[in-house]
Amino acid sequence: MQALHESRFSLRDAYRILFRYKMRSALVFVATMTLVILGIIVAPRKYTSEAKLYVKTGRESVALDPTATTGQTVQVHDSRDSEIRSLLDVLQSRVLFEKVVDRLGANTILKDGGTKEGSASLIGTLLGHCKPILVAIGISDKISDREKAILKLEKSVGIESNKKSAVVVLRGKAKSPQMAQNIVVAYVDEYYNLHHLVHRTEGSHEFFATQTELLKKELAKATRDLRDLKNGMGVVSVEGQRAVLEQHMKSLDRELLVTEAALHSSRERILALQGAHPELTAMPDAATASGLTNTAIDEMRDQLYTVQIREREMAAMYTETHPRIVAIHEQVRAAQSLLHEQEFKIERSQAAEWQSKVDNLQEKYTTARQSLLRHNENEVRIRELETKEELLKNNYKTYAKNLELTRMGASLDQQRISNVNLVQPASLVEKPMSPKKLPILALGVVVAILGAFGTALASEYLDHSLKTPEEVEHQLDLPVLLSIPRVSQRELAMN
Repeated sequence: MQALHESRFSLRDAYRILFRYKMRSALVFVATMTLVILGIIVAPRKYTSEAKLYVKTGRESVALDPTATTGQTVQVHDSRDSEIRSLLDVLQSRVLFEKVVDRLGANTILKDGGTKEGSASLIGTLLGHCKPILVAIGISDKISDREKAILKLEKSVGIESNKKSAVVVLRGKAKSPQMAQNIVVAYVDEYYNLHHLVHRTEGSHEFFATQTELLKKELAKATRDLRDLKNGMGVVSVEGQRAVLEQHMKSLDRELLVTEAALHSSRERILALQGAHPELTAMPDAATASGLTNTAIDEMRDQLYTVQIREREMAAMYTETHPRIVAIHEQVRAAQSLLHEQEFKIERSQAAEWQSKVDNLQEKYTTARQSLLRHNENEVRIRELETKEELLKNNYKTYAKNLELTRMGASLDQQRISNVNLVQPASLVEKPMSPKKLPILALGVVVAILGAFGTALASEYLDHSLKTPEEVEHQLDLPVLLSIPRVSQRELAMN
C-alpha cells in the first residue's frame, strides 16, 4: 500500500508540499542567496597578467659551443618540440622561482601587494596563531617565509604552450593587477638572465683569450727562429739556395773532369818524351821552364827546321867527314836536345799547373759538398720550423676565430639578444579574473532553489501527521465522511 501511495505522487503534490512549507523554503532560499552574495562580496579578487615568448631558431640551437667541441663547429638540427620542451623545463625550474622571490621579496609575495584579504585573511590569521602548536606537536613543519613565498609563487604562475606553436604563454596571478604584472615582469627578466647562463660556457672567453695570446707568442718566436736561421744561412728561399749549390757542384764537377783530362794528356806527353829521350828522365823534378812559352818553343822549332834544312843542303854538297857537315850535325843535335829539354820542362810545368788546378777544384768541390750537406741539415731544421710556424699559424687563426665568436656571444648575452623574443610584455589587466560573479550568482540561484525544494521535501518526509483525506483513508483504512479546509485566523475574523 505504501508503494502504491508513493507512485501516486504528482506535480500537484509537489506544489502542495512547497506551499505548505513555503516559509521554510523561502528562508532557505534567502539564506543561501545571502551567503552567496556575501561570499562574492568578501571573496578576494584575483587578477592575472600575461606575457608571451616567441621561440625562434637561433644560435643557441644550431651550433655547438667551440669550447665543448674542441674542434670544428658543426651544425646541430634538433626538433622544435625538444627545443620548446627544454624552454618549458627552464621556465618551470625552482631556481627561477627563487630568483623571482629574491627580487620581489618574500614579504611582498606573501602579503600580495597589501590588498584586502577578507575571510581568507581571517582564516590565515587563525591558522598563523595555531601554527606554533601544530609545529610543536609534529602535525605541521616549520618553513621559512622565503620557502612559503616560493610555494605560493609556484601556484600563482602558470606556463602554457600549444603543441604546434612556437609561442609560450606565461601567466601570473595576484590580488592586485600591479602585483600580477610585477610577478610576470620579474619572471621574464630572470628567465632571460637564466637563459643566457644556460647557453653560455663559463670561462669560455677567458680560455680562448689566454690560449690566443699564448699561441701568438709562440708563433712570433717560431717566426724569429726561422728568420734567424735563414739569415745565418744567407738564403731567401731554401729551394733557390739548393738549386744554386747543385748548379755550382755540377760546374765544378764538369771543370774537374776537363782538368783531369788535361792533366792525363800532359802526363802522357811527358812519358812519351821520356820514352823518346831517356836522358830527360834524369832531370830533377824541380827543373821547370822559366819564362818559356809555347811561342818560344815554336820559334825554337822553326830555328831547328832551318838548321835541319841547311844540314840537308850541306849534306848534298859535302861528305860526312867534312868539318862543316860535322859542325852542322852537332848544331842540329844541340838544338834538338835543347828543344826536347824545354818541351819536357814546359810539359812538366803544365802538368804541375793542371795538378794544382785539380787539387784546387777538388777542394772547392769538397767545400761545396760540405755546404750542400750543411744546407740539407739546415733545410730539415727550416722545414721543421716552417711546419711549426704553419701549425701555430693555423691554431692561432682557429683560436682567434673562436675568441671572436665567444666575444660576440658575450656581447649578445650582455645585451640580452637571444632566440627568445618577448612578443607581448606583461599586461596590466584591471578586471579581476575571479571570482566570476555571474556564474557564481547563477549557481547560487540554482543551489538556493534546490535547497528550498529539498527543505520542503525533507520537512514533508519528516512530518508523519495526516494531512489529506486520502492519507487518512490509507493509513486508518476508514472512510472520510467530511473534510474541513484549513482557514486562517484572518479569514475567520473577516467572515
